[in-house]
Amino acid sequence: MNMIQRNKVYFIMTGLNESFQKTETVSVMNTDAQEVIDDALHILEKENVLQNRAIDYALARLYSRFVRLIGLQGMKLSPEADQWWQQLKDFMENDIHEELSQVGGPQFIT
Repeated sequence: MNMIQRNKVYFIMTGLNESFQKTETVSVMNTDAQEVIDDALHILEKENVLQNRAIDYALARLYSRFVRLIGLQGMKLSPEADQWWQQLKDFMENDIHEELSQVGGPQFIT
């Protein structure tokens, strides 16, 4: 991941985080999702994030957790959070797919 990609994913993650914090519904699923968002943002904020694979692992975890929460457990996102999630998914499936696949991230059919 380069600095431009890091800045883009940070922008998207910040938007997802802010929209998620507006959610009034408190549930185990929302708490789980918020924890994985917080973890990824914390790693993105580190100075040396581009020098190691920590962010790739964090984003792969976030992706798999969100897919599980939304797809298997039926977590509902607000329209705003869903827009941010779709942007993040698109970024991960297209822009950084190669990096994520190197750390055991999701395999996308292209």
